[in-house]
Amino acid sequence: MPKAAKKPVLSFKYSVNVEVRLPEFEPLDSLKWIDYDRLQKGRHKVAIGFVVGGCCRRLVKAVIRDGMVTGLEVERCKQSPPASSGIATILKEARRLMAQKTAIPKCGIPLLMVCSGKSFGD
Repeated sequence: MPKAAKKPVLSFKYSVNVEVRLPEFEPLDSLKWIDYDRLQKGRHKVAIGFVVGGCCRRLVKAVIRDGMVTGLEVERCKQSPPASSGIATILKEARRLMAQKTAIPKCGIPLLMVCSGKSFGD
């Protein structure tokens, strides 16, 4: 029996109706072994888990600067073709609207908060 679809976290009308849903996230078991003190200085990229959805699982890496997660990188799906310019424009608009909706500080989120699985604002 298929899982029930999650409620959209964002809906907007562009040239079509667009609904944004959060994917499932599987944290890596190895997060408990990360030396957080070592990541407090400098720039790093650390694998933190997998995004599950669509046709495959994709590795997620946290971009860390001085102990703060300043970005996430998700590996490309090898089975999907690159997005067309129309789809890329819709994705850019969805990212812009999500940035307005969430109150994530420009300086980043503490690494321990991201790795503990807590939502921002908890």
